[in-house]
Amino acid sequence: MENDKSRAGQVAGKGTFFGPFTRFKVYPVHTRFDCVAWFVDDAETPDESGLPSVVAQADHKETAMAIALEEI
Repeated sequence: MENDKSRAGQVAGKGTFFGPFTRFKVYPVHTRFDCVAWFVDDAETPDESGLPSVVAQADHKETAMAIALEEI
């Protein structure tokens, strides 16, 4: 996944649902660094706004997914 530093903080691609009952969504986000960051949202754990909360962040997609699955 190509990072565009001028778009730091913006979603860099489509998300992928995974986990039991497609509970989690992993997606890339542009950063001001050399690579994108991968975030995981949890549909069963809302934040204070009622939106899915971010439960993991990592430099690699597989790492972010593993961190999220450890939460359950």
